[in-house]
Amino acid sequence: MYVCQDCGRRVCEKHIYIDVNGEHWCVEGSDFGLEMPFDEELFFWWVLNLYDSNKMFHFDDPPQEIVDIKTGERVFTDSEVKEIYVWLDAAFSYLEDPFEVALDAQRMYEQMSLEERRNK
Repeated sequence: MYVCQDCGRRVCEKHIYIDVNGEHWCVEGSDFGLEMPFDEELFFWWVLNLYDSNKMFHFDDPPQEIVDIKTGERVFTDSEVKEIYVWLDAAFSYLEDPFEVALDAQRMYEQMSLEERRNK
């Protein structure tokens, strides 16, 4: 496990350390729209954006391996994969239950979609 050299924690206000398939990254959370303090509302809107762009996936699945079934192309670019890992690392470090937040976002997205269909 990699820790912040400033505070000794895995995730701190300046740095997020992530390990993806043996590749280690140290990134500034602000480079990915990540704000501190990280909270459920911030993560909720990020997940809602995934739904809105048709890129939602189960967080246990490696995003770099997700492909579009119609085209066979990867859904996420390398930079998007890095962003996803930054957000998920923060979510699982700071939030009690990121999966519950994602389910709340799903419910809201589905309700929004239902209302949009009714208005047509």
